[in-house]
Amino acid sequence: MLNKKTLAVSFLSLSLALGLPEDVKAAEVEEDFSLTVFHTNDMHASIDEFGKISYFLNEQRALADNSLYLDAGDIFSGNPVVDLMDGIPMIELLNKMELDLITIGNHEFDYGQEVFQDRRNESDFNWISANTSVTDPSIPITDPDPYEIFEFGDKKVGVFALTQAPPATSPTGIVGLEFGDYMDTIETFESLRDEVDVLVALNHIGISADRQIAEAYDMFDVIIGGHSHTTLTEPEIVNGTPIASSGSNARNIGVLNLTLDAETGDVSVEGHLQPVEALSDDNVDPEVQTMIDAYNAESDELLGEVLGQTETGLSRDDRWEKDVALGNMITDALRNFANTDIAITNNGGIRAGIEPGDITARDVFTVDPFGNAVTIVEMTGHELKDIVAYSYHRSLDSYGPQIDLQTSGLNYTIYTDENGLYADSDLYVDGSPIDLDKTYSIATNNFIVAGGDGYDFSEATVIQSDAGQVTNALIQHISETTEKEGAVNYEPTEGRIQTKPLAMVEDFSVTLFHTNDMHASIDDFGKISYFLNEYRDTVDHSLYLDAGDIFSGNPVVDLLDGIPMIELLNKMELDLMTIGNHEFDYGQQVFQDRRNESDFNWISANTEVVDPSIPITQPDPYQIFEMGDKKIGVIGLTQAPPATSPTGIVGLGFENYMETIEEYKSLRDDVDILVALNHVGIAADRQIAEVYDHFDVIIGGHSHTTLTEPEIVNGTPIASSGSSAENIGILNLTLDSETGEVSVEGSLQAVDELPDENVNPEVQSIIDQYNAESEELLGEVLGQTETGLSRDDRWLKDVALGNMITDALRNFANTDIAITNNGGIRAGIEPGDITARDIFTVDPFGNAVTILEMTGQELQEIIAYSYHRSLDSYGPQIDLQTSGLNYIIYTDEEGLYADADLFVDGEPIDMDATYSIATNNFIVSGGDGYDFSDAAIIQSDAGQVTNALIQYIEEVTEKEGAVNYDPTEGRIQTMPFEVEEPAGPTDPEEEPEDPSEPTDPEEEPEDPSESKDPEEDKEPAEEESEAGEKLPETATMTWAAGLMGLVSLSLGGAARFIQNKR
Repeated sequence: MLNKKTLAVSFLSLSLALGLPEDVKAAEVEEDFSLTVFHTNDMHASIDEFGKISYFLNEQRALADNSLYLDAGDIFSGNPVVDLMDGIPMIELLNKMELDLITIGNHEFDYGQEVFQDRRNESDFNWISANTSVTDPSIPITDPDPYEIFEFGDKKVGVFALTQAPPATSPTGIVGLEFGDYMDTIETFESLRDEVDVLVALNHIGISADRQIAEAYDMFDVIIGGHSHTTLTEPEIVNGTPIASSGSNARNIGVLNLTLDAETGDVSVEGHLQPVEALSDDNVDPEVQTMIDAYNAESDELLGEVLGQTETGLSRDDRWEKDVALGNMITDALRNFANTDIAITNNGGIRAGIEPGDITARDVFTVDPFGNAVTIVEMTGHELKDIVAYSYHRSLDSYGPQIDLQTSGLNYTIYTDENGLYADSDLYVDGSPIDLDKTYSIATNNFIVAGGDGYDFSEATVIQSDAGQVTNALIQHISETTEKEGAVNYEPTEGRIQTKPLAMVEDFSVTLFHTNDMHASIDDFGKISYFLNEYRDTVDHSLYLDAGDIFSGNPVVDLLDGIPMIELLNKMELDLMTIGNHEFDYGQQVFQDRRNESDFNWISANTEVVDPSIPITQPDPYQIFEMGDKKIGVIGLTQAPPATSPTGIVGLGFENYMETIEEYKSLRDDVDILVALNHVGIAADRQIAEVYDHFDVIIGGHSHTTLTEPEIVNGTPIASSGSSAENIGILNLTLDSETGEVSVEGSLQAVDELPDENVNPEVQSIIDQYNAESEELLGEVLGQTETGLSRDDRWLKDVALGNMITDALRNFANTDIAITNNGGIRAGIEPGDITARDIFTVDPFGNAVTILEMTGQELQEIIAYSYHRSLDSYGPQIDLQTSGLNYIIYTDEEGLYADADLFVDGEPIDMDATYSIATNNFIVSGGDGYDFSDAAIIQSDAGQVTNALIQYIEEVTEKEGAVNYDPTEGRIQTMPFEVEEPAGPTDPEEEPEDPSEPTDPEEEPEDPSESKDPEEDKEPAEEESEAGEKLPETATMTWAAGLMGLVSLSLGGAARFIQNKR
């Protein structure tokens, strides 16, 4: 029979819920069986902290009735002290530390099969793997056990293991072995569940495979995982099964407390990680520490082992300018080791040169101290050329253009323009020009393949992620070459890599700097302005263009209706911007005032003033810039209709994108270069590129898309810099004087990589002034929170911040119910003081509290719409947070809305009854497509939403000491339609599973709280992290009427703030 897994619940809470007498409770606790499991994984011979770890284990074992220490594999490879002794120190230390069991990891095979079996024989603990079998009995390795059963009194604990299939190691290490499919292996041993009381899976297959197993099988009480180096600070629950993983390199000790309920047979699991660096340096196991010290001392002699000789020496000098002796030797070693067409390595990984004379092991580990793996990939010639192009500009802002890749089997010449920048390159494989369409095998290191130094190998096919250690490849090459040729000798340079100036022609070049969706993020404008000024000085022609949404998102700017943004962009010499939806957020009069104050034009070809009485005047559809005898045209498109408060766009019409482009298609004939500067989102930009090919480049905004280089759609490059001024886009356009064709090269400059000391002092002075003037107002402490108020997972369920906001609205308006839309919750609040800045960051829109009355039937229809509001962009998802109202959405087999149960104060809603509801005027007026036309408006403006939040935070803090909420209370749930409907809302103690997943550096999952922002047409691959999530397409209420309940205070000019808080 399969045991049911449950998350640990304190017995006291459970007892109180059940109303059991104290004596009965105590008896039940005594009958349960408890087990503490200590776990590690992917330690990679990191022995230096084992003294502290052993001390910790011994202390904790003494506190536990029953315990096991388990390791999920990869104990070898990564420390020369251990590697040079073929892993012996690792086994001796783990024996001393009383490891109980290990799963075989892929790196256990690194030293060869004879060594594998020798280390296994020397271990006091078993090495297990259920999916590993010996198919050739002549090899030294014997069949491992598939599992082990530990007996604790009358209780049996089974530990089952899986190894990566096939293991990423040298092929010679796994000859004669077979590695079975994970699922087939589990099926074979499924009966093990009936033989034990507790069943643990100890896997070395990576977090993705662990999750797949948990989805398919519920037989394991816990899965302990390795291979992907995943750090889970607490178990991740997948389909009811906890998954644990401690990271890598002995940085953490995993601790799992398992409790077997004597009555139900259920196993509950509590888990956490103990960071090793947090353990006291004074608390070490003296026996273990003595062994470590001895190994380290002995290694000094081992690292002095002579591997070969060199008469010429192997210099790395001048590697940033050309190929060098050491770079050529390293890449020759990699190509020879991996048997590939080409090998490349990054200059930053060559840490020291080798002097003439003996080459020792210490030299090798000094040249490459990182323990990187050899990675084999396949790439086309075109993809490889893109990598070479990137490499030359990788450190452009720090050191200027320079060589960064050493090569073997590949020669290349980089042609530079008049500014020394990359213009083009020629690549040669074995002396012949590279075939851009052909696929080549390439050996390199896993550091750059994984994105190190900004390299992008996402288009490459990874053939083998870990073919062995780079140091092993070097040792092999040095030993073999010395044996064959007497020494490892290389010329200082062989001409594999060259740079040459491109012959100057009469081509016309222009550099376009571009930003989009900056949302008032002014703090780094000093650095951006300095960068723009410096770069402008290096080019003959340039423009700075912005694709819209310069407003909304920073209270320093929003409280002044955008004035700081215009003042700063004027100083930064912005040339042109397209009107974005958030430009309307402060109201029409403010829109026109800010436009009038701008030294740059605001354009939009599809925006039309249809009511001449409104303050807004007709924008230009495009602008033409003349540079000598060349003309550059820039046409703008605005989201139709803009996602903003309907009052902000009254009297305006917004034409279909395609019809607008058709209308202005003749503009192509009037200019030499034509740019589309759009605020319509990446999906619409792609559709435009598919249909029309007359734009030389499309610069896009609205979807906050980060394109590190232009995306080519139907031959048209599309560029987008992300959001919140995190990047500066750079496009280099070249107009061929003979053909008239325009070529485009593009990149992003990450602003956080610019030196902090390089700022424009005039711009920085303006920023500092605005920040200082607002600090007193925005820094006022309103209350405290100990739990923090998170918005994470709001697209999946009710969350702490959503519950607080709606409780505040209901309290403020004294209504039966309150609701708010997820898109209007702009940031979470960290534990500690809650300041005015927090409030205006959570809700920067200035929306009003609106009170209305609706029937239960009308409210259910609103809930139904909300679940499908962003169906086409992100699928069905929660969009309304609630107070006074709990609801359950039932979904059909496709996950779509089928029905819903609504509860008011714990009772099923009366479809015919009328309820009072507090919400914001944005959704009542039709924002995000909501239809409240059947509702009775009781009060359209009952005060500012921010005032409601301020009042609630102050009152709750005064009464309760802090504003504390659980992460979720079960107010909102989704479940399949077939599930038996409950009689009432879910008990908050029976919290639904949290589908969000912790970050895994190698296999990072999508976070629903970060990737499902329905107000932005953003692709999941381009999503921002939670801390940097950008403003979606939620429209905002104008600030033109002023912040209700706020008074005028001196803030340079007039600023609004809080009044009558108490």
